[in-house]
Amino acid sequence: MKKIILLALILLPGAAFAQKFYVEKSNNGAEQVVINKLLERNFKVTFRADSADYIIRPNIVGKSMGRAKGNILIINSKTGSVVASTKEMWGSARITNGFDNPTADALRKICKKYLERELTKITESDVYSSSK
Repeated sequence: MKKIILLALILLPGAAFAQKFYVEKSNNGAEQVVINKLLERNFKVTFRADSADYIIRPNIVGKSMGRAKGNILIINSKTGSVVASTKEMWGSARITNGFDNPTADALRKICKKYLERELTKITESDVYSSSK
């Protein structure tokens, strides 16, 4: 009995503080890159904005001739404030990526280099702040 209670106490904090993320949709389906990365890293993804703790917004700030520049904003859904932002990166349609959508290429680069780091900071700060 003591082992069961101890196991429940160990596993409960991880389950209680799991955050849900919603990825805003784009016109060209480039958000799928972000969703795939979240699922690959075992983050919880919801497909309704009202049930999410955080909203991830792909923010494309510039497009020109097969290139796109942007970053990803992470927004607290309760307050509407931006809690994190990744660095801006360029994506391009080129032969090595099969002339893929430049927006998707930029988001893929951002996910690979910066997104997980920002999400980890947010989820760790939530666990810390809620345990006070």
